[in-house]
Amino acid sequence: MTIYHPKGASSNHYRESVDAVASVQTNLPTRTIIYYDLGLRPDQIAQLKTWCNIEYRKYNTTRYPPVAKNLQNYAWKPIIIQEVLRQYPAVFWMDSSFRWMTSDMTHLYQRARDSSGFVLFGPTDHSNFAVTHPGMFRYLATNIEKQKQTQQFGATAVFVVNTRSNFDDVLWWYYLCALTEDCIASFKQLYCSFGRDRFGKFADCHRFDQSLANVLLSTKWQYNTSRYGMAASRLYKIERSPTSNFKVKTCKKT
Repeated sequence: MTIYHPKGASSNHYRESVDAVASVQTNLPTRTIIYYDLGLRPDQIAQLKTWCNIEYRKYNTTRYPPVAKNLQNYAWKPIIIQEVLRQYPAVFWMDSSFRWMTSDMTHLYQRARDSSGFVLFGPTDHSNFAVTHPGMFRYLATNIEKQKQTQQFGATAVFVVNTRSNFDDVLWWYYLCALTEDCIASFKQLYCSFGRDRFGKFADCHRFDQSLANVLLSTKWQYNTSRYGMAASRLYKIERSPTSNFKVKTCKKT
């Protein structure tokens, strides 16, 4: 299976993305990285075009509803994943903070088989319910009481295989919600106010595409997170700031 690694960054996350790209170049040197420009400066674009195994793409919102234009709606991730899946059978989305740490993808492939091809990474310490605004639940058929008991996984990285089961049960609704502002971004507060109960109480926040993916996947798999979620492992690390752990490889002169 060939995996294409789409990732995106705006100018303020560019330095982090250098490490992310370099981690793929180091550990998966034959993989193609599709880099989506979400608002880079011209000098940053020129620099990334010199990197090895990079395909540069500008995030184009002209074909989508207005919800896609505002990056704070977080509709861009489901939209970009759907765009790439029109060309390739599988994609591995990486945020700028994701670092690939190994060339062994066996564990990932095993989990993808368990999930019909949709995998999330990194358990949180709260439920889906706690960080999902009720406005999103109006669009998604699910059991709210079960969502209070279901641990949410991160969407810093998302592995998706374009299987029929995956498309019918998850991907199509993931995409449609992203095109509907009242679904993907019915509430704009990202930062949460947690109390003692981080599962049964709404924390007055919304996790946008992360909540969307978790609600869809948990519903599909009867709230069994082991079918689609991968815990922390030697496969990856999350680094929220630039590091010097990896050196980006260049193939072209500026």
